[in-house]
Amino acid sequence: MERYHGNISIRYVPTLSTISFLYPTMASPTNAVRHAMKDMKFSFLGLGQMASHFLEPLLEDGIIHPENVIGTQYSEETVKAAREKFPGIHVTMDNHLAATEGDVVFLGVKPTDLPAVSSVVNGGMKKDSLLISMLAAVPMRRISEAMENPRVCRCMPNTPVKIRQGVIPYVSTPEVSSEQREMVDNLFSALGYPMELTKESHLDISTAISGSSPAYFFLIMEAMADAGVHCGLPRRQAELMAMKSMQGSVNFALAQHGRANFAELKAAVTSPGGTTASALHQAEKNGLRATVAEIVWACYRRSLEIASNDFKVYGPGTWEPKIVS
Repeated sequence: MERYHGNISIRYVPTLSTISFLYPTMASPTNAVRHAMKDMKFSFLGLGQMASHFLEPLLEDGIIHPENVIGTQYSEETVKAAREKFPGIHVTMDNHLAATEGDVVFLGVKPTDLPAVSSVVNGGMKKDSLLISMLAAVPMRRISEAMENPRVCRCMPNTPVKIRQGVIPYVSTPEVSSEQREMVDNLFSALGYPMELTKESHLDISTAISGSSPAYFFLIMEAMADAGVHCGLPRRQAELMAMKSMQGSVNFALAQHGRANFAELKAAVTSPGGTTASALHQAEKNGLRATVAEIVWACYRRSLEIASNDFKVYGPGTWEPKIVS
């Protein structure tokens, strides 16, 4: 069903299930790729939060099998916890063992731990194995040199991969084969929306737009719910209103993608002299747009700092540290 607001044709989608056509998500790997993966060994160096978000749906959907997975943790306590969370997989503290067994090796340690992990692995990965890095901001060149493997795929997923609705920008070195690229795309498609980039520099920017953005959205929803409580709503109702309104607005925008831009969608909600116009005036007056831009730039700047191994990389004047007397 379509309705018209000004010059904008708006398609209303009655139920969440009917919007699945908007998302190329939760796609199952092709039979050929699934067959090729059934005997592969998957290693997770650093089975932390993001790696766990990756692994859980892949196991639940039978895309990879527990007996073909080996993951590492840093203490006996965390090893025990990982074994309880993922029954059937092999969990160890031995990064060298995990790296040598994997046909596909996920690198999920902290960026600062890369030198220590690579020294333990000591070039022991299989000759044709693929290394998939989830390390924020660490360039493929440095990863390849540290791990002594030229076949590197660097990705920057966000936490909704856990519910198969993540955004996963990625880039690969030329040494990654076409078969490995197809496998990566199929794996990532099972977790959400993969986006293969042509430039590695764009991956650092995507960190600020998709990788870290769930935290921005949670902050916005938290602020809206707090304001609702301040105005008199029960907290549970205020939280649900904020979440469902954001969810619906995103689905709405996706339905209109390519036909109406954000400014047009915003205008369709805004009546002259109305409540929304008053709210948007305050948003502009108090610098919401500039604040959002600064948030994105701050995240991108930090990515550049990590990539260059610099403690600080400064940009426009607002980024200069303020000396407190």
